Amino acid sequence: MKKLALPIFKVHVPSIWGVPFPDEGFESFELDDPQELRDRLDVQAVAGSVLPFIDTRARHWRYYLFAAPPSGSGHPIEVRRRLLCVLDQTRDHRAGIGRTQLKGFEDDGRRSEKKFLDDLEGGFWTAYRSATEAFWGTDSESAFKAPSRALCQAARAYVLGEQFESFFDQASAPDQLRHMFRARLIGLRKNLAEHIIYCKYDLTNAAMKAATAKGLSDSERMLFCSWALLRAYFSIADDGQVDDVNDDDDDDVASDSNDEYRKLANASIALLDRLGTPGKLTDKQIKVICERLNHAVKQKGNYVAPRDVWRLKYDGRRRRVFASLRLYAYRRLLLMTQGPR
Repeated sequence: MKKLALPIFKVHVPSIWGVPFPDEGFESFELDDPQELRDRLDVQAVAGSVLPFIDTRARHWRYYLFAAPPSGSGHPIEVRRRLLCVLDQTRDHRAGIGRTQLKGFEDDGRRSEKKFLDDLEGGFWTAYRSATEAFWGTDSESAFKAPSRALCQAARAYVLGEQFESFFDQASAPDQLRHMFRARLIGLRKNLAEHIIYCKYDLTNAAMKAATAKGLSDSERMLFCSWALLRAYFSIADDGQVDDVNDDDDDDVASDSNDEYRKLANASIALLDRLGTPGKLTDKQIKVICERLNHAVKQKGNYVAPRDVWRLKYDGRRRRVFASLRLYAYRRLLLMTQGPR
């Protein structure tokens, strides 16, 4: 049988010598998923070590006072009924642990008061235990010194006095207690607090200056880097879902300002350059991130983030891309305790 001869043609093609193809360890999808990028930045571990006395669920500074330790052989504060007192004396406010369950408890005479008080206490410790243990120095692993005796005594006197009418007011009595609490709050992370205050509580401005700020540690710069990067790199695509009014997250820090997003992108690039290869990111991944951010910054018109993601995850949960973790919660507590302006 006669074999067929296949024609062979010589083709001239452009040289591809030197084109930087990604190596086998590079996975582009790792830069397209917000949770994966957060994990690779090691944000949770860094935030936990820098701000252990902050929890995004611990939103009101006066709740910290309920966990003030006793002096000498005194007893811990019994919080159950005092949490109920807070709800009862602040009925005009929407905030408060157990606020949404209070009306159902009062309307249903069959509900056990003990069960409701158990729920209040459980909700309080779930939200505040880790933060208050670090703040008051009752955690055996805490690296912070115990607070002053005067602060502990003033905090306990306030809670035991059960005068909670102004519990959620930002600038109200007791002023001296607020001043001592704020001093402790600042003292636990002095350079970071002073940097935020110096920038007038504007985290975007603080992030822009973080790369060159002399007093900040690399871990503190990492908090600003992750916060700015996640906001500048991802945008939430409108999936037509109605916002959950009970979803208590930090999306209120987001802005529609194109100028602000460009500032966040530039801050991210500067911080990544200062930090080198933070977390588990590779040099190649950082290069790709910076190239994409630079491209977004240089585009005219509205700022277009390098990647869009849906508001809801595949399992139906709301995506919290821009949650600033403990950094924004720390800024919020500093702002709440500054007193009358």
